[in-house]
Amino acid sequence: MDAPKKPGPTQPEGDDRRSPPSDVPLPETPPTSKGDGSHKAVADSRILVEMMSFLDPDGIPEDMFIGGIEGPTASGWQYWDAHRFNEALVILQERRAVDRVITASGPKLRIPRVSQLRTLHLLHQDPKHRNFVFRDVVAMTRRAFPVPDIVKRDNRDNLPRYKKYISQVIATHAAFVKSRPKLEADFNFLTILRDAALFCVDDGYNMDGAPLAETGMVIGMVLVEKDYESVFFVLLDCISSLGNFSEWLGIEGRRRSYRLMSDAFSMLEKHLRLGESLRPLDNWTQLEKMQYGRAWHERGVKAIHFDWMEEADEALGKALYYYRLVGDQHSVKAQIANVISFQGLIEATRGPGNRAVALINDSLGRMEAALGTDSPWYVQAKNSEAMIAFTIGDLQQAATLYEDLSEVRIRTDGRSGHDTLSCQYMMAVCYHNLGDLVIAEGILREVINNSRIDLQWRAEDLARAKFRLSLVLGALNRRQEAVDLRNEALTAHKEWEIPLSALPGVDRKYTDKEYMKLFDDGVVLYHGRTTGIWSAVLW
Repeated sequence: MDAPKKPGPTQPEGDDRRSPPSDVPLPETPPTSKGDGSHKAVADSRILVEMMSFLDPDGIPEDMFIGGIEGPTASGWQYWDAHRFNEALVILQERRAVDRVITASGPKLRIPRVSQLRTLHLLHQDPKHRNFVFRDVVAMTRRAFPVPDIVKRDNRDNLPRYKKYISQVIATHAAFVKSRPKLEADFNFLTILRDAALFCVDDGYNMDGAPLAETGMVIGMVLVEKDYESVFFVLLDCISSLGNFSEWLGIEGRRRSYRLMSDAFSMLEKHLRLGESLRPLDNWTQLEKMQYGRAWHERGVKAIHFDWMEEADEALGKALYYYRLVGDQHSVKAQIANVISFQGLIEATRGPGNRAVALINDSLGRMEAALGTDSPWYVQAKNSEAMIAFTIGDLQQAATLYEDLSEVRIRTDGRSGHDTLSCQYMMAVCYHNLGDLVIAEGILREVINNSRIDLQWRAEDLARAKFRLSLVLGALNRRQEAVDLRNEALTAHKEWEIPLSALPGVDRKYTDKEYMKLFDDGVVLYHGRTTGIWSAVLW
């Protein structure tokens, strides 16, 4: 056997200099350089570039192709040996169709985007061959991408793999969505979308997961008719993740989230039913108990988003009941801790605050034991702790907690991250109510200046910050500035739901507190609420 050729020179990471792309070595344009090697190497180079066309052109981990020695998948795909891979890669490098770069996480392959698009275009002309290539890419990606622990939600060990390969899932999904005629989706692809969306939810609601969950739901609705036993709970996971992402998308997104939850809840109860009643618990699997607990959990959380506290309280109580049926409590520590944190929010709106504080402290202790203090779920519970402190009137404690959270968020998300901005906004509200108007003004101006509108920090959030700043400036007797900002905020408010003309009593003058309630209603719960049931006096 000939000694394997070594891949050509590599570029250091960050050096994006590239030669003009040459023809991609597809069957219509075979390579012709001296170093082409054997006919098999030429054919392999075509296979390699076709597979890469479905992946992230800015950096495909080399170990996706030669990462292990496991046997073939059901589709027949298996890892390449190093000799075969290097022979094919040398041909592509000589044709300047692929760059190989060294990164901290290992070698990666880069392809020019124009070559990627042209390869996909040529593949679309042969749908049967294109489906075959896509199936192998899915099989390869499935082996690389981790499977989340859906029960424990303790995915710290898998987070590096998730972060390494998530861009490949996103790229494959984008190619799938854009393909015409449509690509064939299988169960393997569905599980990748489900798993990637779940990781994105646990990664602080990374909104890259929203379209993955949406496509997963659509595919699942089709596949569940063909293979109910395998697909049903995967479909429920996709619907659950999509509902979680939808909470962030304004008032209409919140409504859609509740509809998705209700649909999934009905589907699950139909699955668990025997005649007119649910099956005896002795006949439930652990997964069914877990899923039913999660269904009540999500029902309760979504009710809190609408301030429906009685419904939320009942639902969260049932969530705890079913979670505690899942073996020992150690297997669902994180879920139980999360439920208790939301129970703390409910209690804070009822006052006095002793029980709310006890519940959130219990939640934080459980969450730290289950996931550690660096988990997004733990930080979310700390956010609930700060919101509880404000709601029960402990403004100084709330300001301190929000300041601590802001520092954490700046380190992890930057100054324009939506969680950073929302913590700073709430900190400013605390100082406004404490009478420290100059400090409140400075923080609010920082929030406004650092605002970057996206799916999570929305126009509604920015308008709320402007309206709050107008109140602070009014209290500082800077009338014209206050009026200008107030008008900006109210003009922006007309762009989304609940126009003032649709509200009862529109012929009367609204108070600042009533206007503030309208702005609060426009933003996601996790960005803080200061009006209505969330504060008896202060706002």
